[in-house]
Amino acid sequence: MREWLKAIRIEKGLTQSQVAEAAGIAPHYYSYIENGARCKPDKVDNEKAIAATLGFEWTRFFEDNDTPPLPVVDELLATEAQATAQ
Repeated sequence: MREWLKAIRIEKGLTQSQVAEAAGIAPHYYSYIENGARCKPDKVDNEKAIAATLGFEWTRFFEDNDTPPLPVVDELLATEAQATAQ
């Protein structure tokens, strides 16, 4: 499962169907991608469309799937910085 992809989608307040529609792909196909049934989208155009819809770099599909999404990392770093400053 691509937890990072799901986390970004949920953070944006979107359903799988909404992302699929905005990206111009079938909802079941997006579900396969998010759930890991497909290693990555079949076409770079699909990767780019999903990434544009959710606001991340399309090359993220080729990175380590265990790495948390960048917004989560940024939030953790900000929280840590605030705790250190106090």
